[in-house]
Amino acid sequence: MAIRVSGLASGMDTESIVTQLVSAYNVKKNTYVKAQTKLSWKQDAWKTLNKKVKSLYSNMTSLKYSSAYKTKMASVSDTTKASVSAEGTAVNGSYSLKINQVAKSGYLTGGQLAASTTRATKLSELLGDDSFAGGKIEVTSAGKTSTIEVTADTTVSNFVSKLNKAGVKASYDATNQRIYVAASGTGAANDFSLSGVDDNGSTALKALGLRVASKSNTENYKSWAAYDGQDIAQILADLQNSKDAISAANNSITQSRSKISGYTTKVNYASSYETMMNAYKGLDNAGEIRDLDELASMSKADLSKTYELDDDGNFKRDSEGKLIVADDTVADDKKATGTDRLNALAAKAGLVKKKDENAGEDVKQVTIAEFAAAKAAVDKYDAQAADDTLTADEKADMNDFITSVQHAYKGTADSEYASIEELTNAYNDKITKEQDSITAQNKIISDNKAVLEKYALLDNGEDQAALEARISYAVKQLANAADKTQYNTDATRIDGQDAEIYVNNAKYTSSSNSFSINGLKIEALASTEGSEINVTVKNDVDGVYKKIKDFLKEYNSLINEMTSLYNADSAKGYEPLTTEEKDAMTDSEVEEWEKKVKSALLRRDDSLGNLLNSMTSAMYKGYTVNGKSYSLSSFGISTLGYLNADENEENAYHIDGDADDSAVSSKTNKLKQMLQEDPDTVTAFMQQLVTGVYNEIDTKMRSNSLSSAMTVYNDKQMAKEYSNYTTTIKKWEDKITSMEDSYYKKFAAMETALAKLQQSTSSLSGLLGS
Repeated sequence: MAIRVSGLASGMDTESIVTQLVSAYNVKKNTYVKAQTKLSWKQDAWKTLNKKVKSLYSNMTSLKYSSAYKTKMASVSDTTKASVSAEGTAVNGSYSLKINQVAKSGYLTGGQLAASTTRATKLSELLGDDSFAGGKIEVTSAGKTSTIEVTADTTVSNFVSKLNKAGVKASYDATNQRIYVAASGTGAANDFSLSGVDDNGSTALKALGLRVASKSNTENYKSWAAYDGQDIAQILADLQNSKDAISAANNSITQSRSKISGYTTKVNYASSYETMMNAYKGLDNAGEIRDLDELASMSKADLSKTYELDDDGNFKRDSEGKLIVADDTVADDKKATGTDRLNALAAKAGLVKKKDENAGEDVKQVTIAEFAAAKAAVDKYDAQAADDTLTADEKADMNDFITSVQHAYKGTADSEYASIEELTNAYNDKITKEQDSITAQNKIISDNKAVLEKYALLDNGEDQAALEARISYAVKQLANAADKTQYNTDATRIDGQDAEIYVNNAKYTSSSNSFSINGLKIEALASTEGSEINVTVKNDVDGVYKKIKDFLKEYNSLINEMTSLYNADSAKGYEPLTTEEKDAMTDSEVEEWEKKVKSALLRRDDSLGNLLNSMTSAMYKGYTVNGKSYSLSSFGISTLGYLNADENEENAYHIDGDADDSAVSSKTNKLKQMLQEDPDTVTAFMQQLVTGVYNEIDTKMRSNSLSSAMTVYNDKQMAKEYSNYTTTIKKWEDKITSMEDSYYKKFAAMETALAKLQQSTSSLSGLLGS
């Protein structure tokens, strides 16, 4: 803004005068500013309300389906033994439940080590033998097998770390001088074994307080002992042969897939070439071919344009080969739309827009889109055949095939194939041959994988001597299993086990204590010691009642607000305040004024009124269930009416007998009674009712020229109006500024003239005075 110094010669308050002169224009500008502010407030009010409508709309989605009302509840006669819940699919009735055992996690509490043992204590110190040569310990955890090598210098901390890497959960308690090992999860399959591979390994385990007898250790030794007396050398040879066979089969499959890809590409090229050339047969010249090629793949927008025609009736092109858009100066017979030209050429080429489903199977129909795809496939293959990055052999193969296709299409005497059909059949036979080869190779892979799985235990990278030593040691350990002196007697071991339960005398097992059986969710807590407990499943009347009540509560809250906004008191005479108007009022007066304006923003709003009527009508109407008409009142749900309801709450629904609603709590709760006696009718009615309200809102939320999707008011229209106000206000501001500049220039000229006059008067006075 320019800094003006005025009135020096005249003594006039020029700024005030100019302000008064343009005040009428400022009033006009402020009218638009106030209208824009009011519109902005209205947009905010609608955004807030729309958010609540969307919330109800979203929450109703699940209530449209019967599954929302099929809630069940389960009770168990002894809650210390099991906890049970029921899904909607559970069958009502009584069930017997017996829990033989709960799932447990494998756990090893190591024997107590010397009081001086720390995490840094070495294995040689625990053994009291610096000459310890080292040993191996095998760890299996959840099906994974690892071998830990220990030496005289292995510390407690090192060993615990290796155990954790092997898949178990291990720790050392320095306070109690014990190592603790836990399985990664509950159940027998997740249990672990910890056993020596050799004497030194077992010795190390005992020194660490971890040598115990366990079911998992025994099973591990049995797995190795099973190979006692077998030809290990032959097994290792079989394993290697199977690996080689699998590798060769995979290589063969890769080659076959590559061939299939190449053959498929060639078949596609040949078929595409035939489609393209068949279409060209109906055209008269190269110009028509060029036009069809371009138009068939052109966008709808470009097809709608009008282009110039040459003397032959083909489209004209500029020096770059682009179509020339025709203007109004071009004669009608010298121009055509892309669509009209395409339709004419397609008819000549025998192409259709859409296939006729009623045409016979013998009638070959090719769509324009199929022609375009065929032309693109031919162009792509031709371009690849000309690619200089190909090897000479690759290039020759592709170009030879192109020639074969061209000859086959023409049916020339020197052609290898009499027709395109014969050519494609030949290549399809090649594809079938390679597919058969893949099937055969997969059979080889499957057979040899069976060998690998059979001898997986021996496939650990160790040589024959090492494996035979392991087998011999396992046999020895099984033979000496009864010798208690080899174990840490103060160590304890809990074997991992699966949970085992019986429901109605049917046995179920699980690695965890959680079961899902025909809609029942059972959590086993403790053994029932051979006896049975009872589980009862029935409809969850209170649960369904709460869903309906919650829906009505949200609906009532929204409908009451909508009613209040629509019926708001008039704010006639109240408009948003300008800065000058606010300055003349106290803060509380401004707040009350704006509150009055905002409260009436949606008063008698058409969009709000239509939505309000649609929703209340859907709630009020009746719906048919099994040939009988029901309404909400049939279930003891109704409004209080205009006379009894609080202001703007005449559209809210109340459930008779609901304890939380003082207006109707004394009445009989018919809804709950119906849920107990005829839940299917309640479900069917509520589905229809909710769907009705949902559909009404859905219709209002659809996108159109005035509103966006998921919006129940004309947000696009409002945004456009806001933008128009911004443009209009800017024009008035520019106009006011221009007028102010004009007035200031005139006053400045007057000030200059007065200054000159005063100067002349002073000079004359000076002359006369002298």
